[in-house]
Amino acid sequence: EASLTGIKIRGDVQKGETSENVKQIDAPTKLQYEGIAVFKNDRLIGWLDEDESKGLNYSLGKIKSTIVDITCPNEGKVGIEIIRTKADVKTKVKNGKLTGMIRVEAEGNIADVECRKAELTKTVTIHDFEKKGEEGIKEKIEAVINASQQKYKADIIGFGEALQRSNPVYWKKSEKEWNEKFPDIPIEIETDLKIRRIGTIIDPPLKEIKK
Repeated sequence: EASLTGIKIRGDVQKGETSENVKQIDAPTKLQYEGIAVFKNDRLIGWLDEDESKGLNYSLGKIKSTIVDITCPNEGKVGIEIIRTKADVKTKVKNGKLTGMIRVEAEGNIADVECRKAELTKTVTIHDFEKKGEEGIKEKIEAVINASQQKYKADIIGFGEALQRSNPVYWKKSEKEWNEKFPDIPIEIETDLKIRRIGTIIDPPLKEIKK
């Protein structure tokens, strides 16, 4: 099923139609991306929220720049900027049972550190951040899967297309009942995050602050 990015008008519509609107540095009327529209049978049936929208873009490998916030081992948080993603959507038929799988590989850099204690030069610290980042990405994907299967019952990620490619015989048998089958398909999620750079921050300023 189709999905499209939403665009919202901020400000006065009539003023936005004039040439004066684009001549100003801070234009009174602006266009803003907001949410993703979900379609079924060519009809708009609802909208994905921010987490669900990110989950969809992760599932399709379309994330090019976003921040994943994770908690530090002691206190504070770390922001990881995701700079590259690659996604693979698959289906598998075993003993007549159909399952789906999403695997997402991501690369990121540490963009912001607000930990009181975080030894960024240690491999174990970076590995811990990667694991927590993977969990954060997985939560977003789980959100969009729940929305697509339970809330809207619309295959916006494309498991039907994946099944058609990998097992055209099974797809031919399932095609007419796909709308009924899709909400009950178990879907596995795998995420793999690699942190490539830690920037110039070695010892965050908060590390020296004592309560």
